[in-house]
Order: sequence, then structure tokens, then C-alpha cells
Amino acid sequence: MWTRDQYFQSATDEYKNRRYEIAAKYYSAGLRIDPRSVVGYLDLGKCYEMLGRWSESVKALEKALRLSPGHPTALRRYTRVKAEQRFYENFQPELPKLLSEFCPPFRIPDASDDVFLHVPAELPVEMDELSPLVAFNTTEINSLFRYSHIDQVPVDLLLLPSSPSLALKNTDDSFLPSWAIGKYQNRQIYIRYDPQNRLMKTLFSIVLRHEWVHFVIDQLSGGKCPNWLDEGLAALISRPLMDSEKFCLMKNQEESDFAMPNKTLSALFSDIGGKIFLDYLQARLFVEWLIGEVSWYPILDFVRKMKDEVEPSAAFQETIGDDADEFYHRFQKQSIYQKLDWDNQSDE
Repeated sequence: MWTRDQYFQSATDEYKNRRYEIAAKYYSAGLRIDPRSVVGYLDLGKCYEMLGRWSESVKALEKALRLSPGHPTALRRYTRVKAEQRFYENFQPELPKLLSEFCPPFRIPDASDDVFLHVPAELPVEMDELSPLVAFNTTEINSLFRYSHIDQVPVDLLLLPSSPSLALKNTDDSFLPSWAIGKYQNRQIYIRYDPQNRLMKTLFSIVLRHEWVHFVIDQLSGGKCPNWLDEGLAALISRPLMDSEKFCLMKNQEESDFAMPNKTLSALFSDIGGKIFLDYLQARLFVEWLIGEVSWYPILDFVRKMKDEVEPSAAFQETIGDDADEFYHRFQKQSIYQKLDWDNQSDE
């Protein structure tokens, strides 16, 4: 018979391989041996969180808090899970209000003729389940960017098994790191798909929207769009900010690099091993602010201008009328983070 620690170690191994349902079973088995293990309930709650099983995650974390009232990690995870539950259960794939007024009416086709969906045999997913999501999300974004059928080129949308042991042979971690759920490259979009996750269709829509923005911008700009705009628009259009992300920005306002007024836009995403998460949030908020300042159409003109063999900085000045870093410094000086009415939600 296995010991508690053996079950927990096996659970940890399965979790690292993103086999969360199996990991949860091992944690549960270990907890039957030691029902007073706070760490066991914390990690069990994390497994259920990754599976989108919010109620079970909350119950596990509540048990951890009963065993150790005020436990900081349990409190942070409990707060985060409750916030994520509200966010994902209420999520609707739609443009933010800032951009919706610029999106002309569009007709949603039954299926997208330009997207070829590839589902590996080991994934129990029917294409008919995802085709309507693909059609709506891609059509809405195409409409916003005025990306017409005349412009369009075929795109391969490939689903990857969530577990690394089942991943496709041509997609190693150097191509799609373990922390990433999606990637766009050379008219191909890769999305990790976990059919055990109850929220997978919602996550699929979010990731598809993010990567589809990258694809459209790549086509319209000839692959010359600067990272800050490419990533900022993808983040803005794919989903709203979560409370935990808002708190992260507020918490790091004074101490993080992005709050320094001398940091340039080109410095964002330059240090992949650094605070890359904050760079994504910073780019998103700056782009949102910039659209509010100059409207959507100059941004769209800027994206298209780069395809005309115009260098990005010159294209920005020509279409928007000033240096991009000047706008960026203006954005920072306005202390936009302090003006937004955000709830102080914690995360881990």
C-alpha cells in the first residue's frame, strides 16, 4: 500500500504533465490517509481549478482553511478561484465597448471557409462543436480590422493535446512552452485543448481570439507590427482583465519596470525571462488608452501603412501624428492605474 507522500508525489508528477484529473485522484487518495494535510487540500484545490471545477476547488480550499484558519496561501487561492469562477461563468466572447462602435455589422457564416481545423485522433472532440466558435470569433475580428475575404489566406488551426506526453511530434517546448496555451506562426494557430476542462470551450474562444488577432495583424502589416501593439491588441480583444490582473498592476505600479517613465515601448517583451506577464498587461492598457486618445481608425491605418514598406516609427508619425514613445510617456504620467476603479483582488 502506498503512503501519503507517495500519492502526493505521483499527483505532483501528473500535475506537471497537465494531467490534472489523474493528479486530483492521487491527491484525494493521499488525503484519505492523512485527512489533516493542509498542503494536500491546497494542491487538490489547484487541480480542480485547472479543470474548471470551481465548486470542488472551493470545497478543498475551505477544508484547508478550516484546518489552518487564516492560512495565507489558502486565502489567496480561495479568493482567486471565486473571482475566476465569476469571470469565466459570465464571460461572453465580444469586443470591448471601446471597439464595438467601430465594428460594422457582420453575418456569421455556418463555418469559416478559410480556417482548416485539425483535431488529432486522441482528442475526443467533434469539429461540429468548435466550428460555430471559430466562425463567430474570426468573423467578428475580421470585421473590426476590415479584413475582407479578398485579403484572406487559408489558416490551419491545430488542436494539441494538453498533456506533453501526447503532444504532436513537431511541437516541442521550444516551440510552445509549457506555460503557453496557444501560438500563432506562419498562418498556423496552435491551441492546447484539454477536453477534461469544463471551461475548455470558453478558453478555446479566448485563445482563438488572441491568436487570430496576431494572424490578421501579421497579414495587414506584412509581419512588421511592433510587439507592443500586436500583443496589446490581442490581449484587449480576446477578453477583459481579471480582478487578479488588475491587482497585480496596482501592486507593482511603484516597484515594477513598467512604471518607470524612461522605459520605451521597444523595451516591452525584450526580457522574456523577466516580468513578461506585466509587459502583456502594460501593452494592453497602453493600447486601450491610445485608442481612447486617437480613435480606432488611425491605429488601423498605422497597421496597414507598415505593409507599404514604411518603417514602423515613420508609419506611426504619419498616421497618428507623434512619436509612439511620446504617447507612451504621456500615458504613464497620467497614472492611469490609480484612476481606474478596480477591486483589490489577490492572486498567487
